[in-house]
Amino acid sequence: MKRRAFLEQGSLASIGLLLNPLILTQCKKTNPSETTTAEATLPIKEMKYLVLEGTSKERGRIHGEALRTEIREMVGSITEMIKEAGGNPEDYARQIIDGAGFLDAAQKWTPHLVAEIEGIAEGAGIDFKIMFAWNLLDESEWFFQSHNWINPDYREKSRCSVLGVNRDGVHPTIVAQNADMGPAVDGYQTLFHIKHKDSDLEELVLSLPGVTGVYGMNNRSIGVCLNALTMTLNKSPQGLATIFIARGILYRQNLDEAIKFIKSVKHASGEAYTFGNKDRAVCFEGSANRVSQFIPYPGSPHVYHTNHPLVNDDIWLSIDNPEKIAPSLRERLKEGIANSKTRFKTLKKRLINLSAPVTVEAVKSILCSHDSPEYPVCRHDEHGNITTFSMIMTLSESPEIHVAAGPPCKTGFETYTF
Repeated sequence: MKRRAFLEQGSLASIGLLLNPLILTQCKKTNPSETTTAEATLPIKEMKYLVLEGTSKERGRIHGEALRTEIREMVGSITEMIKEAGGNPEDYARQIIDGAGFLDAAQKWTPHLVAEIEGIAEGAGIDFKIMFAWNLLDESEWFFQSHNWINPDYREKSRCSVLGVNRDGVHPTIVAQNADMGPAVDGYQTLFHIKHKDSDLEELVLSLPGVTGVYGMNNRSIGVCLNALTMTLNKSPQGLATIFIARGILYRQNLDEAIKFIKSVKHASGEAYTFGNKDRAVCFEGSANRVSQFIPYPGSPHVYHTNHPLVNDDIWLSIDNPEKIAPSLRERLKEGIANSKTRFKTLKKRLINLSAPVTVEAVKSILCSHDSPEYPVCRHDEHGNITTFSMIMTLSESPEIHVAAGPPCKTGFETYTF
């Protein structure tokens, strides 16, 4: 696991404990069904793998104890950033819990995740409010900005490219993504195998230490990926945060229930959710006041998305109303939209040109693409920004998730199953 000076200096990073080798292990893997000779030569970048069993709080406690060092490093980096901007971390945690409705929404819609975070906080020895705030991955940026607790020149470089393909004959539904979470999280990639007590539900979720889960699939063959639309769509501090919605989708029995759930909740942040089951993949754009389904064209066998809204008109910010954003961030918005639209065109063109049926190997070729040197789908640029997770979920009777913990053109995939 990498150690970075700016993380090690964080206020919560000084009391790290060694990982428990009896709990934290490498995942039991299956052999990939489709592996080319060229791909077999790519180096495998190992992730941490953790089995979480028991009640929600018990699962969280295992998580917090096993990853205590990493959690304290990452949370410490955030508290230092707030301090450097003149803010108070405890005040931030208090306001985001007591002065907003994020916790109330989570307790209403996903109480099992609140209990997980309580367990994580106990296991890691961190205040619950700070731990809950750490789980507001998308919400933290705009909440920071609204309180002037980050430098106005702060650059969030996260970009994600997602696609979904319907089942075609014997070939299963596929939901796939390159998650470009930024260089600060590289080396902290984690896979949780979550086993619910008193239920047959299991989940394989990709995440970071201290975070309940971001992307993944369950043993009911439901898989979910997501793209941030926080720069453009309307937000609500009374809504349910992004990762709680993603895990809420995986908590459902079937696709119809998942669609009903995503339409029922009030969304805290603008986000595109691409998810599917054994038959099909769907994509919904959620915002504070609207949830809209994106369908490329009637009867389309696939969906795809990047980081700009396509059908949801609940707009907070666009290049047509730049007065809502500080001058120093206007170029960031323009660049972000150009980046997103370029990658979107790549996904669209490549999916249209693929011959049916679409295989795992064909999807890998899309995720590895560099059609645009400036804004590629597979990212690893001179600034250190990289694709931190590349994932392909095959949603068959026996679902599998193929994962590369880095840029897929340079990192080998491994396959995990239940």
